[in-house]
Order: sequence, then structure tokens, then C-alpha cells
Amino acid sequence: MLNDKTSAFRAGHLIHIYQHLEAFQKTYPDYLSIEIADFNGNAIVSTAHHPHGSGKHTHKDAHKEGINRYIDIIKQGEAVVMQEYLDSKERHLDIALGIKDRSGNIKAVIVSSILLNNTLFPIFNDYTGLGHTGETLLIRLSGDSITYINPTRYPLRKKAVDVSYCKDYFKLCMNAVSGNEGIGEGFDYRERKIIGAYRYIPALGWGLVTKIDIDEAFKEITALRKRIFVLGALILAITLAVSYFVVSMFISPVVSLTQKTKAIASGDYSIRIKSKRKDEIGNLERDFNDMVETLNNTRTEIESKQRELEEVNYELERKVQERTKELSDANAILTQALEDVRKLSYAVEQSPVSIVITDTKGNITYVNRQFCKISGYSFEELMGKNPGILKSGETPPEEYKRLWQTITSGGMWTGVLHNKKKNGELFWESEIISPITNNEGVITNFIGIKEDITEKKRLEEMLFHSQKMEAIGQLAGGIAHDFNNILTAIIGFGGLMQMNIKEDDPNKTHLKEILTAAERATHLTHGLLAFSRKQIINPKAVNINAIIRNMEKLLKRIITEDIALKTALADRDINIMADAGQIEQVLMNLTTNARDAMPHGGILTISAELVRLDDAFIKTHGYGEPREYALISVSDTGMGMDEETKNRIFEPFFTTKDFGKGTGLGLAIVYGIIKRHNGYINCYSEQDKGTTFRIYLPVISSGLAEIGATTAAKPKGGTETVLVADDDTSIRMLIKEVLQGFGYTVIEDADGSEAVSRFAENKDAVRLLLLDVVMPRKNGREAYEEIRAVMPDVKVIFMSGYTADIMHEKGIIEEGINFISKPVSPQAMLKTVREALDR
Repeated sequence: MLNDKTSAFRAGHLIHIYQHLEAFQKTYPDYLSIEIADFNGNAIVSTAHHPHGSGKHTHKDAHKEGINRYIDIIKQGEAVVMQEYLDSKERHLDIALGIKDRSGNIKAVIVSSILLNNTLFPIFNDYTGLGHTGETLLIRLSGDSITYINPTRYPLRKKAVDVSYCKDYFKLCMNAVSGNEGIGEGFDYRERKIIGAYRYIPALGWGLVTKIDIDEAFKEITALRKRIFVLGALILAITLAVSYFVVSMFISPVVSLTQKTKAIASGDYSIRIKSKRKDEIGNLERDFNDMVETLNNTRTEIESKQRELEEVNYELERKVQERTKELSDANAILTQALEDVRKLSYAVEQSPVSIVITDTKGNITYVNRQFCKISGYSFEELMGKNPGILKSGETPPEEYKRLWQTITSGGMWTGVLHNKKKNGELFWESEIISPITNNEGVITNFIGIKEDITEKKRLEEMLFHSQKMEAIGQLAGGIAHDFNNILTAIIGFGGLMQMNIKEDDPNKTHLKEILTAAERATHLTHGLLAFSRKQIINPKAVNINAIIRNMEKLLKRIITEDIALKTALADRDINIMADAGQIEQVLMNLTTNARDAMPHGGILTISAELVRLDDAFIKTHGYGEPREYALISVSDTGMGMDEETKNRIFEPFFTTKDFGKGTGLGLAIVYGIIKRHNGYINCYSEQDKGTTFRIYLPVISSGLAEIGATTAAKPKGGTETVLVADDDTSIRMLIKEVLQGFGYTVIEDADGSEAVSRFAENKDAVRLLLLDVVMPRKNGREAYEEIRAVMPDVKVIFMSGYTADIMHEKGIIEEGINFISKPVSPQAMLKTVREALDR
């Protein structure tokens, strides 16, 4: 019927199956319930739940959970105890077994709940053959305690016993539930000593213990032991009586003599034996009295000598104690001194600074480990040598004379020496050298404490150079800002003239030259701003290989024919975030410098590679972060530079070229551009061998962006009113003429305060503010804030000789506000004004 999915499990058949199960249960009332379920634990038929809805369903969820847990074992045809209900009044078990079809395949599960009270427990409650105290116990492990399953023969103090208690007390139970089998002794729940057998029941996970009180188990043996004890005691009493008679007759005089001998041995010499016997024992007693008398006389003499010896010994002990104390005190002082010396020795040997001790002639008698580590010489190589072994020739001889005169006259010398290691490497040391004197004040040695400050000196030089470059950059930026104001007027008025001049006007050529010169001056200010890192950049994702490849033809035109250009590109694309035009400018400036350094020809090499700067590199060079960089190297085989020149090459206007052949801005611009791109540049040069510039730029992983060209549109005019504020009269005139020429109405002011007042007078007419950022009395930002408080939606354009990104960095203008960087052409100004008004 289990295979028949269309009829066997219909309602009628289910009722038929239910009736069979119910009849079976009535025949065997110890079955609390019988249930048939599918493999998912869903009940098909249950005597606890009538198929038509009558009856009460019990343990439904437990059956389902148990079938799901043991389904693999059930499918193998094995019976499984799924659940125990041992805490309820009717203790019972749920046992599951697979139901097979005609083909022998298991198709369903039958679950029987069997009552233990009337089936299993009566077997254990039959104490036949177990005496008065014996019983058999079923136990199980429940968490951290052991629970008794069947009723016990004697009342329980508590139903469950803690495991830790069982381990030390009821060992048989603990062995049984732990899976062991055997015989042993222990204590039961009554705390009575027992003996019993135990074993484990794997199918149920229970333990079985059969035990009996040990007193009852060994009762017969104990009775026999008592009878043997009584008989032995009787025999012993008879033996003692016979012995007493023998002792009284023959042994008593000897025992008395022995006792008196013991008394004499204890120091009592007054004891005598009154002898009346005439036999051998009487003679022995009289000889004993003579011996005691002799011993007494000898004892008196010994005591006298002993008193004399004690007096001598006491005096000797006193002297020994005094001497011992003196030696102990001296030993304690010596031990402490040795400990102090040991600590001092460890401190000197493990000191992070170099320590050297010489004799009065300057010969080395001791150096610590750090001295050997820094100098490169071993301890043996330095012993007996003069510290002058480290001289490099960089420190003036006069300084050594001053040092020697100071310390030999008892003074302390402090200074810095430029020394040389064993391998020839130069290093800087800060030293303190002073004399060591004895108790009479006589100089016995000299001690020098030296610290390697090479890294400190290098960092100080880098900091000084950085501060110098920053100061020069600030100066250059300020000059460029002021110069941009002048160029604004020149280019602006020149642009106006160019727009209005006729084609056949003879001054047109002159005007063009003026504007060309102004453009060159603009490039000069851009160079200054690039050095000071105040020039605006337009960064995009670019490929270093592509930039070098595209620049190759142009660079070949810059160099002379007797210079060979070699390029070595990276074996993979290296992308950086940069302004491609400025990176090209860097390559052109470095190429120009390389060309001028090779007047008689040579080789110029430009290479690119991907490198990762690690902590060691950063510590050595003092710059960089632990990440990947694009390394661009530009090397020439020219004349090279000395150290002094190399330290100044990035300064603006510094040049080694003849007058009129260089501005001194080429490398300054390169330095500013690289710093603006969060990169690093260094220079390595040797005279008559050549120079190499290495540029490190941070790598990105994004793709390349293409830069499209834009076509300048013809400027448009308007009829709106514009409020212009600039402290430079020529710039105000230029702006006014340009805007009025294209239809705008212009209100002009010389500072921010005037602009605020004029706006209040004309707020209904003004549609746009055109404000210089830097003005006396009140700057453009402050003026704009006051005006915006009155009219929040007023439109504004800021102007400055600095660039927009610098204004953003300083917080002067916000992101998204219109900005014009001076110098500006009339066309660019008109375009920005129109865009601001139309936005």
C-alpha cells in the first residue's frame, strides 16, 4: 500500500491502517502511541491523532526533528532511539524503524512510543539474588550531571548528581556513562561504600550498574576473620603466662641490672645494688657497684676538664664570630661592587652610542660594541690604536688641536667630527670627550661618548633645502601674482586694439609683437607659478609610455645631431594622474638642460619603469610612501655638476649658462610641476661623467582619458549691469571698456567696502559681481559675503593673479564659484561673464 500513491493513502485506507494500529495498541497497552510518517517527519497515520481529526496529537515536532536527524540510519534498516522522555511521570522512549515495501525498499518510518514503567522497570525492581542492599541502576549523562532512569531501591537525596562529584565519589556510574565496562569499588547515592559491575549500552547511550554494599558482600569473610582473631588471642594469653613465670625465676635479676645500667648511662651515678646472693649473679652485682664508683670519679674529672674546654671554646667562638662578621660585611660590599660593575659593563656594552676609553697618550684601551658597529673595525683591530684612525681629512686640524688642549688641561670637549669608517664611508659624529681622574685628581684615562648623526645631518639639510625652496616659491608666486596684474592690462588693452584695428593699419604688426611679448611674459609667470606650485593643473589618467613615445620626435628636434636619443619604455602600461602638457614640459626642460650639458655630443637616455618604494628606500632617501610609482629617468653623458651646483639647481633664476642664454627657470619649473603632481625628483651627478634626474610619480589603475580639443566661440555681449571692484586702476579701466563695448552697464569701485556701498544703492539693477580677491580695506570674499546676506542669489565672478585651485585650498572661494585667473584676454572675460549670467 505504501507504493500506491493514488489509492493506498486515501482516507479510507488511512482509517483501515489506523484501526490496525489501534487494535495493536489495545493488545499491548505499554505502547503509548504508534505513528507512521514520511521521510520528512510528516505524520501519515498516528494513534495519537485520528485521521478524521479526533484524538490528541503528542510529540509531533519531536518526531519530525528525530526523523530528520536519524533518516540516514533509518534508511539502512536499523532501529533508532530518537527521543527519551525520562523526566515525565510516564517515562517512555520513541523508537523509529523503516517500513519496507514488497521489493524490500524502505518507503516510510514507523515510530513507537514505549512505556518503561510496566516493561523495563519491573525487571530492575526485582532484587532477587541481590541481597538486602543490592540493586541494578540505569543512568544517563545529562549535560553536567548524571540522572537515574529507573526507580532506586532507597530514597534519593536528589534526582541528578553533578559530574564533578561523580568523578571523585560515585566512580562506577561515571565509568559506565563514559563507555567503559568492568568491576570496581566506590560510593553510591546513599554515600555507602559498595562493590559492583558496570557497562555501557551504546544503542541508548545509557550506563548500567549492578552494585551491593561491600559490608554485605564480604559478610562471611568478616565472620571467619573474627573467629580466627579470638583463637589467636587465647593462644597469646597462655604464652604470656608461661613467659612471666620463666622471667620471674631466671631473668629478673639480669633485667634489674640492665635497668640500673641504663640509669647510669643517663647520668645517675648514685645507684647501687644491695646484693645478698652468693651465686654468680651476686658477684656480678658487686662488680657492678665497683664499676659505678670508678665511673663516678672519672666523671667528676671529665666535668672539670670540660668546663675549662668550654671556656676556651667560648672565647674561640667569639673571635671566630667577630672575624666572620668582618669577612661577611666585606664580602657583601664586594658582591655589591661586582654587581654594580656588572650592570655598568652591560650598560656600556649595550649602549646605543659609541664609547671609547684611551690612556693618557691617546691609545685606545676599550671600545664598546656600538663603536665597532659604527666604525667597521673589530675590537682587536682598535686596541692600542689612536682614535685618529677614523680621521677623514674633512675636519680642520685646528679642531683636533683644540680638542687635545681642552681634555689634557682637565676640561670637557664637545663638538662634531666628520670621520671615515673602515670601508671608506664618511659619517658625522657628535662627540663628548673628557678626562678620567683618580682620587688624587690625576688624569689616568680619557673617555669619549660619540653618536652617529649622519642621518640627522642629512634630514637637516633636506629640511633646510625644503624650507629654502618653499620660501623662494612664496617669493616667486608673489612676483607672478603682481606681474599678472600688469600683464592683464597689457594683454587686455592690446586685445581691444587688435579687435578694432584695421587690416591695413601699419601699427597692426607692432601690436602683434607687443601681444606676442606679453604672451611670452605670461609663460614666464606660469613658470614661476609652476615652481611655487600655484599654477592650475588639469590632471587626467595618462600613460607614461605614450607620453614619452609621442614626445620622441619633438625631443629629437631640440637636441643637436651629435646627440643620440635612446628611449627605454616600461614592459607594461603605467598610468598616472597628471596634466599631460606639464609632464611634456618637464621632459622638454630636462632635454634642453641635457643638450646644453653635452656641447660636444653624447647620449641622452629617457626610460620609464614601474617601481615600488619600500620602507628601506623611504628611510634612506627621506621621501615617498610604500606604494607603486612610475619612475622616469633622464640621463646624459655630459659634463656633470659639482655638489654646490647640484644643491642649487632647482632655485629660480639660478643658472650656470652665460648671460642671456638661460632664464634659470627650467629646472625650477620642473621641480614645481613634479611637486604639484605629488611626486618626487632627485638628481645624481658626477663631474665629467654625466647627470641623471629620477622622477617618481604615483601610479593609478584607471584607464586613460582622451583630451578633446575645443573651438573658441565668438564672444557674446549683453545689457545687464555688472558691479566691478579692483584696486588696480588700469584693470578696472580695461574691464569697463571691454564690457561696455559689448553692451553691458558697468559700476566700478576700487575696494570691497565701496563695492558693498554701491551695491546697496543699486541692488535692484546689479545682476553680477566681478570682484578681485585681494583688495585693501575689504577683500572680494568679504564683500561678497555681505552682499549675499542682502541678496542670497546674487551671481559673482572672482579674479586673482593666483589660480582657482590655490583660492580653493586657502578657502577663499568655494567649489563651483566662477573664477578668472589673471592675465585674461577680453574674449575669455566676455565668455565667463556671459556664462555666469546665463547660468
